[in-house]
Amino acid sequence: MIKKLILAVTISTCAAVLVKAADRPKLAVLPFTTQSGKIFNIEANNKNIKISTKVEVRDLSDQLINFLVSSRKFDVLERDYIRRLIEENKLTESDWAKPGQEKRIGKLLVADYLVVGTVDRLEYLVRQEHLKITGENLIRVVAKIKVQYRIIEIKSGKIVFSGQEENKLTSDDVRAKVPRKDRRDWTFMDFRNYLFNTTVNSIGNAILDSIFPLKVVTMTNNGNNIVLNRGLGAGMKKGQIYEVFKLGGDLIDPDTKEFLGRQEKQIGKIVIISVAPRFSKAKALKPSTEFKPGYICRPAEKNSPKPKTADYPKATAGW
Repeated sequence: MIKKLILAVTISTCAAVLVKAADRPKLAVLPFTTQSGKIFNIEANNKNIKISTKVEVRDLSDQLINFLVSSRKFDVLERDYIRRLIEENKLTESDWAKPGQEKRIGKLLVADYLVVGTVDRLEYLVRQEHLKITGENLIRVVAKIKVQYRIIEIKSGKIVFSGQEENKLTSDDVRAKVPRKDRRDWTFMDFRNYLFNTTVNSIGNAILDSIFPLKVVTMTNNGNNIVLNRGLGAGMKKGQIYEVFKLGGDLIDPDTKEFLGRQEKQIGKIVIISVAPRFSKAKALKPSTEFKPGYICRPAEKNSPKPKTADYPKATAGW
């Protein structure tokens, strides 16, 4: 009898998990494209080295897929499944780049949302200097990337969000952000992966915010300690500061009667104090009893000037 009861509880628990998982929207990330004839370059010590445009763009979109899977907010379609379907229907990059074609492709994929993007710029400038004092080689890199992307809701065919991410990363940026022990043996590919990771985190969080804004789950200690519904997999980091908003009435366009969103009232700021795989914990910067479950959080604008980094001596080894 006890075994049957345990089995029944297990089955009902699994069924509940499956139901919850089924409620997650299905999202497909199409392979990012580039402008026709676009070639990315590495300039290393005044020599141009061509890199595979197809590989770079594929790797960027693959990293975005991994980010969205880790966020646990969507059922993300596998890249191989998307590739097979595209090949079976004899579709090419030009097909999903055409206006109005996204809805058709989304229906073929049986997805709720479609993410499409274009990489307009990807450049690397590499300089290698030999340090006579230490006998070591110092590598300096400047990288630039520009990505345009949009999210299409398949049911309505509307673009629910569009954005542009433009990043510039230098060796000095890496020195300021990555401990020396972690970058001591870095190669050029480590630098490139850091650039991609930074870019993907920004794009991924923008996608999450447009569909599932960061929200308060619960509060403890009179509202001073807050649990949020996003964790390590969604790029949350200790020390990040967010503004918390209370939602009010609907905003309706007087001309089109279209729903534009909801009124918002800022009620305070919080800082992330710990991050778990599926949720984060935060602390109110000022004591408040107004925080409630369901309130949304947005990254606080950085109003303070960027601190100056110390000049590094030429004899410094590594990146």
